[in-house]
Amino acid sequence: MDLTENLKHARRAGVPLVAINTPDPRATMGTISKAVNGDVPVVCWDCISNLRPVNEAGRKALATVNADDADGNPVGFLEVASQLPEGTVAVFLQADAWIMEPPVVQGIWNLRDPYKTSKRMLVMLASQIQLPPSLRGDVVTFDESLPDAEELERIAREMDKAACDGNPNRKISTEEDIVRMVEGTTGLSSFLAETAVAMALRKDGIDFDHLLENRYGMIEQTKGLSVDREKMTFDDIGGLGQIKEFGASLFNGPRPPSVVVRIEEIEKAMGGASGDTSGTSQDILQVMLSSMEDFGWAGVMAYGCPGAGKSLYSKALASTFGKLSLNLDLNGCKDSLVGNTEKNIREAMKVIQAIGGDRVFCVATANRLNTIPGELKRRFRYGVWMFDFPGQNERDKIWPIHRKGFDIPKSDERPDDSDFAGSDIRNCCELANRMGKSLKFASQFLGPVGKVAADVIRDSRKLAEGRFLSATHPGLFRLEESAVGRRAVDL
Repeated sequence: MDLTENLKHARRAGVPLVAINTPDPRATMGTISKAVNGDVPVVCWDCISNLRPVNEAGRKALATVNADDADGNPVGFLEVASQLPEGTVAVFLQADAWIMEPPVVQGIWNLRDPYKTSKRMLVMLASQIQLPPSLRGDVVTFDESLPDAEELERIAREMDKAACDGNPNRKISTEEDIVRMVEGTTGLSSFLAETAVAMALRKDGIDFDHLLENRYGMIEQTKGLSVDREKMTFDDIGGLGQIKEFGASLFNGPRPPSVVVRIEEIEKAMGGASGDTSGTSQDILQVMLSSMEDFGWAGVMAYGCPGAGKSLYSKALASTFGKLSLNLDLNGCKDSLVGNTEKNIREAMKVIQAIGGDRVFCVATANRLNTIPGELKRRFRYGVWMFDFPGQNERDKIWPIHRKGFDIPKSDERPDDSDFAGSDIRNCCELANRMGKSLKFASQFLGPVGKVAADVIRDSRKLAEGRFLSATHPGLFRLEESAVGRRAVDL
């Protein structure tokens, strides 16, 4: 059921205390009004505007109490709320700012039984409300979803009409423009969608670059989320033929993902899940598990050697097929206050779900797997993939890409690269370019991954043997395939 139906059902059942997580409290106020008929008094309170009516019945209800007693004081508001007439709906705005204060907790709890017997309801609104333990058994919580495609289309058409001064014979936007505006505002609240469209409308059409940049900036207001703007594709990656073929088959299939969510070095975010006494890491883990399961999100886990292209693949996957790429920083969701961490990770999941629905594809990179819980690995149901140290054939494909990127001529002889990972090849070309020297000269200032991380490479190969999919060859990773063309790393 949507929020309107949930509220109607709650009123019929006599639910006295309700909390609503909403990205747009003003829009939710409209939803609350729609959920009750015009005879039901609706009032609301905030610390600036005090207690005020939402509808005419609410105005009559406030005439029976002394609303001034609630001026700027949540405890005063709750005391006045206890005197409101039968059937009244009282809305508590920005409730999360006050919900942990003992007098407020007590005031809310005191309303439970009187409100239940008189068909009254207290509705607490917040972007993400965390209830104190003493109220969790008494408050029913609902989520107001971000607007769907139908609502965003309505907003786009209304904004287009307003830009034409209401002239029905004039249009700025074509039907194709409307579709693109919906795509360009997915994941935003109603208010932010209106703002983004209004700023992109021009007399001669829509500035879609401006619309997208606004959208990206608004998405990035969500703590822990950022938009990948780097336009890297599979053409920028040498080797990794098997996992590139997997990605191409998936994204060219009948139900391609609509957004890629990258989680870099997931083991660092999950490292404290077993010993974190604050509970924040465990909560992040639980929210991740629930979101991937409940929303049907799929994904892969990219494991293996440092510099072997795990992050490059995750960055290139979305751009190759023209999809949005989001970076989810799980540690970036953390806050010094436990409640804020819980709020941040839930808001991030809500935005991702609004953008991608059930077509979210997650790519998590990991250099180690021992700190990642088994249940989280299983959520990445398209497998753990082993990104191995590149062989000679792969290095032969990587060098031309970075030579071109850093203007290194073909005549510049490449150094002994048997210890080079893909990242070393890039670094060698970049350094040669910046120094104005040869590749061989630049290579003497590098510490190749094959030497520096030889023990890590050996350990990751042994762990992946016969267990994980190979990013290079069909099927499971095999050491005998890994040995071909590799000299420096002892297998």
